[in-house]
Amino acid sequence: MAELSRFYGIVIALYTRGELGRHNLPHVHVSYSGDSAQVGLDGTVLAGWLPRNARRLVKQWLHENSTEVTAAWQDMRDGRKIRKVEPLA
Repeated sequence: MAELSRFYGIVIALYTRGELGRHNLPHVHVSYSGDSAQVGLDGTVLAGWLPRNARRLVKQWLHENSTEVTAAWQDMRDGRKIRKVEPLA
């Protein structure tokens, strides 16, 4: 697992290809206060559950950092080192 960012108790990560097999749909793994979800890069919860405030913050973070998160996804797909992305301020 490669942690992309951490803010307000929310941890956003990518699982590398070797950890979960082949990834098709670009998404991040989010955990917050014992809850977890897979969230598409557009902010849609694909699996799992997060409280509304955490979903809102994750969606905002994804919107503000779309270029960096997309680059991190591609780096993960290509086996390159993943760089951290700035948290929400």
